[in-house]
Amino acid sequence: MFYVRENIGVRGGRFMVSSGERMGWKQGRLARRHLQVLELAALPSEWERIAKLVHEVDALKRPVRNNRRFTITWAEETLRKSRMD
Repeated sequence: MFYVRENIGVRGGRFMVSSGERMGWKQGRLARRHLQVLELAALPSEWERIAKLVHEVDALKRPVRNNRRFTITWAEETLRKSRMD
């Protein structure tokens, strides 16, 4: 079991996104100042293998990274809550 989400890889922890940039992301264009990344939540023993697969199938070839706050438990809880709404 693993989960993938899109995120913005920002430097310095602060960013502003214009509506034009956001629309560009939806159309597959990446902004130079805000790199779009994929975050992967997977078992540590499987992370490297799954990260390579996710990168290979991503049409935009975005980097795959590990975010310590994006966990399998968090993803499952968020999905469960969204199904209840």
